[in-house]
Order: sequence, then C-alpha cells, then structure tokens
Amino acid sequence: LKTVVNGCCRNSKHSLNVLDIGCGLGFDAIVFANIGGCHVHAIDAVPQFLTFCKQNLQRMESQTQTTEHAHALDIHLLRCDFTQMLNNDTLSKHKYDILWNNASLMHLPKTECNQWLSDIHSICTGEAVFGSIFYAGPNEEQSGEFEGYTDDESFVPNCFLSTYNKYE
Repeated sequence: LKTVVNGCCRNSKHSLNVLDIGCGLGFDAIVFANIGGCHVHAIDAVPQFLTFCKQNLQRMESQTQTTEHAHALDIHLLRCDFTQMLNNDTLSKHKYDILWNNASLMHLPKTECNQWLSDIHSICTGEAVFGSIFYAGPNEEQSGEFEGYTDDESFVPNCFLSTYNKYE
C-alpha cells in the first residue's frame, strides 16, 4: 500500500482527497493520511469496525506525538453503506482524487457492480485513481460475488490489486 500511496501522492501539489470505502479497522486510511498527507473520509457500514478504526487512529496519533514528525491525521470516519454513499450529504459534496477499497466490493453482487462503478464517477475529480483489492475464492461462480467463502481452513485466497487511471 505504501507504494500505491507514494505513487499517487508524490507529484501532487495539494493534499489529495481520499475516500476509503469499507475502511474496516482503518489501517489503509491511516497509511494514506500518515504517509501521503491526504485528507481521508473513511466509511464503513459496520459500527464495530468504525469503533476499532477510531481506536487505531487514536493509537497512531499518540505514537506520532512522541516523534519529531508529530501531526494530527486528517481522517473523518462516517458510518455509511458504500452502496448508499452517493445519498450521503457529506460524501456527495466532495470530489475525490483517490477512491480506495480493500475487498469491500466482494459484498456487491456482480450484477450491480457496473452500475455502482458508473455512479461513483460523480464524486471523482477529473484525474481520480480508483484502487481496489480483490480476493478470489473457489466459490466465486456459486455466490455471484467477487469472493468465495469456504470452511476449509487450509484455503489461502489469491489477492490482486487493480487500479484505474484514465491517464495511464
């Protein structure tokens, strides 16, 4: 992730706006804010994840206060289901330079994916980058979703990163 953040942020003349879709425990949002100096909206539909995310953010900020690189991380947490995020007043008023999701789209049925990707264009800047991590599992065809779940504990999912930037 550090490579992605550095690649996106190194040539920017301003602090980039990032939307972390399905932020979970907040680790990716923290990396964008801490390494990239980005303004981050981190969303998740699960209240417990937002609680853990807030705790991780506070822990990270307390650790950085003891170093010479002390700064507050610019992360705003919002409870929001990503399928409804365009209806959120806060999110719909912003334009994002980076839209990031780490395995969140696995919760979106394949039949709805194209429409969702088309819809989010309205909150992107003209040079926005969309980064997504997917996990491929053995039940992909059966579930109709991106990730297949299994009870086999020896199963190790394949992971791949996909980014899109129309200027590359």
